[in-house]
Amino acid sequence: MHAFGLPFSESGTITAAALENMAQTMPPGATLVVIPDGIVLNYLLRRENPTPYTVFDPVLMAVYGGEERVVETLTAHPPDYIALVQRNFYEYGLAPFGQDPRFGRTILAWVDKHYEVVQVYGAPPIGKVFGIALLRCKSTSGEAASHAP
Repeated sequence: MHAFGLPFSESGTITAAALENMAQTMPPGATLVVIPDGIVLNYLLRRENPTPYTVFDPVLMAVYGGEERVVETLTAHPPDYIALVQRNFYEYGLAPFGQDPRFGRTILAWVDKHYEVVQVYGAPPIGKVFGIALLRCKSTSGEAASHAP
């Protein structure tokens, strides 16, 4: 994740706004998984990650047992919220997470099926421009929404 704000990078400003809003949106005790990268959001928001996964990159996906295994774990321990953070994987010869058929599509298909977008900060996190999307589990959306301010 970038940490610089304007004039160097818009990502710091976007991240700061996202953190402020997420802190108000997520009810106390809500869990969060950041995909593909940004565990620092968990730390800054003081939100537990109910999975053992802290980074979703091609190397660690292989170490974790592949995307199917990751989806099995997410299904067994679904977080209340997911933050999708834009991250390019050009160093691996891949497009951004979920945009390359070789990486991320299985996980994003699971996310799309089980989560709904609450808020997008900056650009949608699927391309080259930085952005973060906060998603809420569909099965708990009523409960989570009732705790929101």
